[in-house]
Amino acid sequence: MRAQFYTALAVGLVFIPQAAQAIESFTLRRADVPGVSLYRSNAHPNAVYVMEFFQNNCGPCNTNAANFHRLAARFAENPLVQVLDVGLDRSPIDYSRWIARHRPDYPVLMDSRRQLVDPL
Repeated sequence: MRAQFYTALAVGLVFIPQAAQAIESFTLRRADVPGVSLYRSNAHPNAVYVMEFFQNNCGPCNTNAANFHRLAARFAENPLVQVLDVGLDRSPIDYSRWIARHRPDYPVLMDSRRQLVDPL
């Protein structure tokens, strides 16, 4: 079964069900966990993914972070809905700043090589 991907943009939620055809699974490094920790989508085989792609210096991304945080809280107890922040920054310092500023309690993934965002 292919994963269903939905992305959250700074202007609101944009649903892209055809993206499920582009990516069957992904593995990205987590920025919110000390050391090297990986997030593997195949650990959540029937999940729907709601993602916010961000850059630390993106004004609309920073403005939307509070809305996305509320969305994540709404689905926190539902393992079939995976809410993820996916950063496009290259520097680990930018991820640290994002996490310190917004304090997400859901996974923050590093996609500096754009392996997830480009196919979408």
